[in-house]
Amino acid sequence: MYCKKCGTEQKPGQKFCPICGTKQYSEEVVGQPKLKKWLWLLLVVLVVGGIGVWYYMSDRLSSGSINLMAEAVDTDSATFDDSQTFDNSSKPMLFSVIPIRCNKTSDEIETTVSFDFPQTGNVKLQDNIVKLIITALTKDYTWGGNPRPSYKGSLKDGKAIAEFFVKEKVKEISEEWERDSIPKGAIPWDESISIKVAYEKTKYVSYEVEFGGAHGGVAGGITYGVTFNKVNGSVVDVIKDPTDSRLKKLLIANLEANYTDGILFKEEYNEHPIPQKSPFLMANGVRFVYQKYEIGPGAAGVIDITLPFSAMEMFMTDEAIAFIYE
Repeated sequence: MYCKKCGTEQKPGQKFCPICGTKQYSEEVVGQPKLKKWLWLLLVVLVVGGIGVWYYMSDRLSSGSINLMAEAVDTDSATFDDSQTFDNSSKPMLFSVIPIRCNKTSDEIETTVSFDFPQTGNVKLQDNIVKLIITALTKDYTWGGNPRPSYKGSLKDGKAIAEFFVKEKVKEISEEWERDSIPKGAIPWDESISIKVAYEKTKYVSYEVEFGGAHGGVAGGITYGVTFNKVNGSVVDVIKDPTDSRLKKLLIANLEANYTDGILFKEEYNEHPIPQKSPFLMANGVRFVYQKYEIGPGAAGVIDITLPFSAMEMFMTDEAIAFIYE
């Protein structure tokens, strides 16, 4: 920079010319006026808000792409979706149920379908519980030698599901009476099925499937349960190793302690102490349910025992153990 009066070269930051004493001025280039602080803040808020809206809409569109109409629920090969799509350490999504009940009552037929229909933003949890409901109604509801019905309606409509299976049940029994030349009402039909929440905590929920009535269940008196992880939506494997000989001894000891009248088939429960249906979590322990005729005669009914967590912890998976200490 040079003095504008005498032309003497000036040092950077020099305020007065050392030769003529003339005051010097900065040569900064005047550019665009600076944005005020509040304008910058507004800009940041708009950018962050835009990203949030984009993420939310993308997530909603992704969820909305799921086909809510079932072409047919193939219950013979039905499997639960156990893939991990949610962070297991994250807070579980909101979960509630709508009680659904549908029945047909007449002099000839008494049949009732009731279940707790799930309401949750966790798509996989919703899908797996609804799959349990439809599978129980299709595979475990008594259909005899008749073709099992195939539900093709909305998987979001619990009432439609219940009405469909009640209607099919009435149709099946009426056709069977006609086919076998049985006078209408000669053998009154009485059957019910209940699929409801048995126990729930913050991160898991256990459903119980129970049959009632004189004709309840394919073999009569079927009762079993399933535990679902409310965070990632998957079915919970409660037992780490079902072949563990120590677990088998524990079950045998409890069966013999609770059924002292000798009504059970000792040979059966000694050879197969683990029930056919998987155990599930309840408030005070792990529940094991043996189906009618599984380890005893029909008169013994369903054999139902719950072993406390203190005795079961060593046999449980890490996931199940984490739930009991939540």
